[in-house]
Amino acid sequence: MFGNLTATPPRWPAIPDTPEEAALSDAMLRYWVSFARDGAPSAPGAAQWRPYGAERAYMAFDGAPQARADLAPGTYGLHEAVVCRRRVKGGLAWNWNIGLAAPPIPPQAAPCS
Repeated sequence: MFGNLTATPPRWPAIPDTPEEAALSDAMLRYWVSFARDGAPSAPGAAQWRPYGAERAYMAFDGAPQARADLAPGTYGLHEAVVCRRRVKGGLAWNWNIGLAAPPIPPQAAPCS
């Protein structure tokens, strides 16, 4: 990350010194720079980073940047429903609190599933 392939702290595992790792680091650096400069992450010659929306697009850095959609289908459904209910009710934090710190889940709301 940030072009620091050779600057790992002491006692950390060494980053593999391969052309693939260098290419991945370069792509990540280009995404960060373009995001800071333009507000939209992009890297010439690498996968297009699509905005998150109904398609649930995301970028996977798995050997090389890969545009994917619908991370872990169904995994976040409950979280999204609770956050939607909290937004509709108003006056509640949107974050996910569990256990004794969790406020009661608001009742079903029209725009929420």
